[in-house]
Amino acid sequence: IVFILVSCYVLITARTYPGEIDHVPGPGYFPTILAGVIIFLALLLIVSSRNESNTPLGLFSKANSRVFLAGGITAVYIFCIYVFGFLWATPIYLAGMFRFFNVKGWFRIVLTAGLVTLITYGIFTKILEVQLPAGVFWE
Repeated sequence: IVFILVSCYVLITARTYPGEIDHVPGPGYFPTILAGVIIFLALLLIVSSRNESNTPLGLFSKANSRVFLAGGITAVYIFCIYVFGFLWATPIYLAGMFRFFNVKGWFRIVLTAGLVTLITYGIFTKILEVQLPAGVFWE
């Protein structure tokens, strides 16, 4: 229900943005699409959970400790992007998360982390022309 409420707020706010200009979507296009998708998925979740038992989930249970730790590591990564830059922080973060989630083989981990970083960097800087953080040491 929270997702539906937040998405409704996004839909209302996105309608205040300028519309389409010369057949190019305006700034409210993607928030509107995403909010619609989130509302649809939230409704599917509500419908599918109607037949579930009412057992408590145990938000702070021991089983969820890995999830909270991964969230903390991600928060540190976000900080490290601004200090060390995207090209240094991202492959280290990805390799660490792959190991954290028990992906086997260092060669595969390093190769995947490096390729994902370079492909993402290329898409954002060359195609989308978005400047990614270089870090305080390389500015």
